[in-house]
Amino acid sequence: MELLVVLVLVGMLVGMSALAMGRIRGPGLDPDESAARIGAARAEAIRAGRPIVLQGDSSGPALFLPDGRVLARDLDPLTGAHSDAW
Repeated sequence: MELLVVLVLVGMLVGMSALAMGRIRGPGLDPDESAARIGAARAEAIRAGRPIVLQGDSSGPALFLPDGRVLARDLDPLTGAHSDAW
């Protein structure tokens, strides 16, 4: 019984640590500056009618399509807002 309690506690500790590590980001742009760059790149792609690639800080590159969508790891595809979802 004691072993089961210890395993549950260790599992909870590992789970919480994994969730916390997913939220840690390296040094990057100010969130307001990042949002401004994202908005400008999205607007340029729509205006120009061609895809625009924006080199990101810690999240990698983002592809902005002429229909307003964005393809990037940490961005919502429809709004371009930062997404905290897995």
